[in-house]
Amino acid sequence: MNKFVSIIVPTYRDWHRLKLCVNALTAQSYPSNAFEVIIINNDPDDHESNLNLPENFRLIVESKPGSYAARNAALALATGEIIAFTDSDCIPDKEWIKNAIARLDAGAERVAGRIELFFKSKKLTPAEIFEKAYAFDQISYIKRGGQSPPI
Repeated sequence: MNKFVSIIVPTYRDWHRLKLCVNALTAQSYPSNAFEVIIINNDPDDHESNLNLPENFRLIVESKPGSYAARNAALALATGEIIAFTDSDCIPDKEWIKNAIARLDAGAERVAGRIELFFKSKKLTPAEIFEKAYAFDQISYIKRGGQSPPI
């Protein structure tokens, strides 16, 4: 029997990229009846009317600003025995849930994966160049103390 997973996705004025994330989560190889997705709109004044969500997805609103408040609102509703986090600007691999479950079943306490950054243009700004070089260096975080990158 598959473990039930709750996936938490905060979003803030990012409907276009959220649709890409929703598509990627919909295409997961893990059975759709074995996971739920809770999307948290962190701007109650910003609404998306063209967001068609599958049955195992739901959209809630959290008016307290910040991704931590958004994630905590979703955690209060999550029913999974495993909690997974991603962001609206992420496109999880189709094997993301299945591979995470396999690692947890093999004894891991938590799982993180490779993060590829996507930019709006091939010509990067100085901030994007810095982020591409130094952000989300998961291996260094793990080697320094077994911790995942800060969120």
